Amino acid sequence: MVIESIESLDELIFPFYRLACEEILDVYHSGDLRVVSKEDSSPVTSADLLSHRVIKEGLESIYTGIPVLSEEERYPSTIPSDFWLIDPLDGTKEFINKSDEFTINIALICNGMPVYGFVGAPALDRVWTSNSINFETSVKSNDSSEPLRIVGSKSHPTEREVEFLNYLTKQKIDYQYKTYGSSLKICMLASGEADLYPRFGPTSEWDIAAAHAVLLAAGGNIIDISSLKPLEYGKKDTIFNPWFVAFSESLDLAKVSKIFNDFSQNC
Repeated sequence: MVIESIESLDELIFPFYRLACEEILDVYHSGDLRVVSKEDSSPVTSADLLSHRVIKEGLESIYTGIPVLSEEERYPSTIPSDFWLIDPLDGTKEFINKSDEFTINIALICNGMPVYGFVGAPALDRVWTSNSINFETSVKSNDSSEPLRIVGSKSHPTEREVEFLNYLTKQKIDYQYKTYGSSLKICMLASGEADLYPRFGPTSEWDIAAAHAVLLAAGGNIIDISSLKPLEYGKKDTIFNPWFVAFSESLDLAKVSKIFNDFSQNC
């Protein structure tokens, strides 16, 4: 690994994270978002670009030998084995709609695995890192009588997700369902506020890598719905993630695998 002490990263990253927050919130409260569409038709604002600049310069200043890959720059043709992966403003649609549910995401990837993650929600004044998981609510027990707390995408719902929820109802699996924006959904799993996040739609590696590292540190994981294997990053052929399911420490892999195997076979 290129960094000897991952434990020191929170302290090193936090100062320029705060600068990125200031840039984002200045734009957020100004009303002058300057929204344009990228090549893939997704929106980008001046806040995305300002945050990108601050975070990239900050990471390059603390570790000059590690390349920074960002949503706001073209990916290199050859992906290094070790790199920073950042989403300077995840949940741009939530940012535009003034929902407060947007995040800054910084991940360190080593040989395809997210070994460190830093996720901050500027408008909510919350931070999650893989070095310090704060359980702000009581963690759900493994009592099967308690409802399964499921979170879904606020801006990107899919028909397959509706089919999955209908399947749970038919199987008499009690659940509660709420929608949130950005990588907050995965962080809620890490902090014990939710149990399951199935994603039946497109996402990119930078959308979830940092939160994946946080979730791993909290005892959860994110797996490919088809193969049931953990997601990898820095893939050679695509920047997109497969359909996945993220789950908290309150669920074990065997239980999650059974739910999605049965769902795939019956729906």
